[in-house]
Amino acid sequence: MLNKNKIYGIVPVLLWIGAITFMSLLPVKEIPQGILTVSDKIIHALIYCVLTSVIYLYLFSGNKTDVLKFQKHFFIKAAVISFMFGIGIELGQSYMDLGRSGDVFDVLANVSGIALSLFIVYIVHNVVIFKKIVFRYVSFIRNK
Repeated sequence: MLNKNKIYGIVPVLLWIGAITFMSLLPVKEIPQGILTVSDKIIHALIYCVLTSVIYLYLFSGNKTDVLKFQKHFFIKAAVISFMFGIGIELGQSYMDLGRSGDVFDVLANVSGIALSLFIVYIVHNVVIFKKIVFRYVSFIRNK
């Protein structure tokens, strides 16, 4: 059974997935023209960077073993989920009559966002861990 924190933790993941699905499967005629001044590939990368990071944080939040260690297996799961979701969206765009089409370059942009997420999550995790270690060391020295 899921605990309350785990249920609340999935909410950002589901909201982000819902927003991506809504935006990605919106018919072309309903998209305001001129709204994007940035390349859609950059937007794809940023959206999937956030998605992968949010999924990783959700998976990591249930970690009871070693919170000081970057959990590669959680990141791999998050990356695979994000990648498969992106493929599903592109297939949906290809097969639904929305005036949109699936694009291999969109998938590559999604993958670059997933890679960017790995970089950011790894760096942030290690900086936070480094700060915790320094804080513990300083606290230990002060208490002597």
